Amino acid sequence: MDLLQKEQALQELSGDFKEDAHHSPISPIHTKDGNRLQQIKDQIRSLEKSRLREEIVARRQKKLLVRHARQKYLEEAALREAELLQELDRERTSDVEHEIERLRLLEIERARTRELRHNLDLEKERQTPASNLNCFCCM
Repeated sequence: MDLLQKEQALQELSGDFKEDAHHSPISPIHTKDGNRLQQIKDQIRSLEKSRLREEIVARRQKKLLVRHARQKYLEEAALREAELLQELDRERTSDVEHEIERLRLLEIERARTRELRHNLDLEKERQTPASNLNCFCCM
């Protein structure tokens, strides 16, 4: 906006010079002033172009930094996810190992129970014939 206003003011000035040129003969002073104004105008345009280029470069650098930051965040998130998955796998493995141990102990206890029942049954069988004999003897 400033550039447009400056350019408009320069055009008005150069328009005034053109009118003066039509009304009066061109003097070296007017030519010098016109050249000087043109140089100032060119310098202003050059400065504005440089400023715009710098802004564009700054925006590109900012975008690049944002892209790198986003990439770093995604990589860190992926790393955290992998660590959490490994932790979950370790917990599941531990749970399975505990369950296997529990089942092993349960099977040992069942085997003991079967053995005790078998021994009890054998003891009952031994006592049964002896009690039968006692009953027949008394009669």
